[in-house]
Amino acid sequence: ELGYDDAGMQRGIELRAQVGTDRAVAIVGAAAKLLQDEGHRVGVVGYCWGGTLAFLANTRFGLPAVAYYGGRVVDFLGEPLRAPMLFHFGADDAGIPPEAIAKIHLAHPQAPVHVYPGAGHAFNRDIDSTHYHADSAALALRRTLDFFAAALG
Repeated sequence: ELGYDDAGMQRGIELRAQVGTDRAVAIVGAAAKLLQDEGHRVGVVGYCWGGTLAFLANTRFGLPAVAYYGGRVVDFLGEPLRAPMLFHFGADDAGIPPEAIAKIHLAHPQAPVHVYPGAGHAFNRDIDSTHYHADSAALALRRTLDFFAAALG
């Protein structure tokens, strides 16, 4: 587990580069298959890079997924959704411009895209008062739980 200080963030970036997107998605797929083989219904939720991984778990493995501020989804917009999908973005996220969010919505109009006014990147990170936006986090959680209740039964 890494901290959210500069050293922790830098180490996370290094680890992400070492693992790579395709390998990380394969690990998610393997974990999902193991759970499914045991009779569990599986969905994926991810934050930041994990949001992009959740999206790819949907497009590549057909898993219902929720992406919180998954800005790198725009790099994979040619991949069709294979299951229900939900997106959450902060309106004030300096790293994910409105144009990127619009591209995601245009590419996948069947998937709800929620943009939270007053919220930035990592608005759900409740241990960080710099980024946390309580109202947006609470609404996103409610929408996420409702989504999974419908998608997974």
